[in-house]
Amino acid sequence: MLQLSNPYDVVPCLRYGGIGRVVGLLHEALPGTISICAPGSTGAGVVAAGAATAAGIVEAVGDRTDDVVLVHSTEVADLAEELFDPWRVVEMLHMPVDARAAQELAVRRRWFVGCSAAQLVDLWSFRPDARMVWHATPIVPAGAGDGGYVTWVGRFCPEKGPEDAIGAARRADVQLVLLGSTTNDEEVVYFEEVIRPQLGERVSLVWAPENDERDRIVGGAIANIVPTRLRESFGLVTVEAAMVGTPVLGYPAGATRELLRTGLGRVCYDVKDLAAGIRWAIENPQARSDVRRVAIEEFSPSRQAARLVAVMGELLS
Repeated sequence: MLQLSNPYDVVPCLRYGGIGRVVGLLHEALPGTISICAPGSTGAGVVAAGAATAAGIVEAVGDRTDDVVLVHSTEVADLAEELFDPWRVVEMLHMPVDARAAQELAVRRRWFVGCSAAQLVDLWSFRPDARMVWHATPIVPAGAGDGGYVTWVGRFCPEKGPEDAIGAARRADVQLVLLGSTTNDEEVVYFEEVIRPQLGERVSLVWAPENDERDRIVGGAIANIVPTRLRESFGLVTVEAAMVGTPVLGYPAGATRELLRTGLGRVCYDVKDLAAGIRWAIENPQARSDVRRVAIEEFSPSRQAARLVAVMGELLS
């Protein structure tokens, strides 16, 4: 199989999240795959493009035109349709797909694979042949959940709900550890004016932790709180917490409801409900083993790869 990344995310992934992370995991889980990625990418079977553009990715294909092609960028996929037979091109969708975006994608001739049912709702109205394969996260050691605190992970913006996490932790009378950062000026203002004044003895901050540190801290938590109001296409925070055995308490926005209902935690509807979820996690520590089992069974890289192979085989047949 030939895998075409977007023009910007380097493999191995050098930052949290990112399409490069998905590409890297699939590259390792799908033996024999050749992955063409952004300039600076390295690794066996990884080809670094000469330019960080869609054209640069496609130009690096060279004479590799006989493979099935998995593409991770709409811009790259549009060019790939011209180079390959469209029926051999499968685009994996990473961003939210609203009704307008769905109509724009529907006229393309290639296949589509989304990362959640929530992401594909609008596209299915136009392209009922679109398929769904959940993303994966690496299998890492389980945490003990014995830290006596709860966690929140994400970008500091109102839509991600850090204020609700603070309110829930105070209602449940437990310490909260915020793990996050800002990515633009609006988020900086929000953090400085709304979040920083609430930091103190019962609300602490770990700024932009590396993956290992994040897993260690979340693994020690009673629960991880995901009160997002965004229509998330997937939600790596949810499955990463579950992989270390920490139950997730989240609002039913976007794919969060879908992921939680596999057995990763509880769907909550307001701050009071989040606080009740924290008390549930305290009273049911045995839930951690079930949460981790589901995470490994449903969201490991090998599981994602197996599902993707099955879906692509079905489409291409």
